[in-house]
Amino acid sequence: MIDLGSGAPIVLIPGLQGRWEWMRPAVEALAKHNRVVSFSLCDERTSRFPCTPSKGFTNYIDQLAAVLDRAGLASAAIALVILPRTWGLLRQAANVLLEGAPAHLDVNEIGLALSEAPGVRGVHDLHVWTLTSGREAMSAHVVIESGTSTDKILEELHILLHARFGIDHTTIQVETEPAPLLQITRP
Repeated sequence: MIDLGSGAPIVLIPGLQGRWEWMRPAVEALAKHNRVVSFSLCDERTSRFPCTPSKGFTNYIDQLAAVLDRAGLASAAIALVILPRTWGLLRQAANVLLEGAPAHLDVNEIGLALSEAPGVRGVHDLHVWTLTSGREAMSAHVVIESGTSTDKILEELHILLHARFGIDHTTIQVETEPAPLLQITRP
C-alpha cells in the first residue's frame, strides 16, 4: 500500500501489470501537494497483499478495495456504482405507478395501426400502460362503420395488437358511426 503526502486524497489505480517502479515518479510528484493513495501489484515490499499468480484478478480487487477504504472513498465508490442503476429503477417504477406509456411502445403508432384496420373509421381515448414488467395493457374507443360485425373487428384488433405490439391485455369499446344529422331548412 502506498500512502504519501497530505491534503485531499488522490487515488491512483494502476493497470493489472502496475509496478511500483513504473509509478514512483508520478506518485512522488503528486505527493508534493496532495495525499496519494495507491498500490503496486507485484512489489511485495510495498504491498500487504502477496503477489500470487493463482489469485489473479482477485488480488487486484482486494488491493483496490483496501486503497479506497484507506482513502475514505469506499462508500463513495459504492455509491457511484449504485446510483445510476437506482435512478433507472426509480424512473421505471414511477412510470409503472403513474400508468405512463411504456418506453418501447409508440402510442401514435398503435393508434394508426388500429385506425387502418378494415372497418374502423377512427380511434380515440387510446391509453397504453404497463401492468408489470413485460406486460402491457391498452384501452381504446374504436368507431366502426355501420353494419360491420363487432365480433369480427374485435378479434382482428386483438390479433393485431398481440402480433405487432405484444399487447395481450386489451379493452376496446366499439362505437358505431353516428347517423348524419338531418338538417331542416325553411322554404
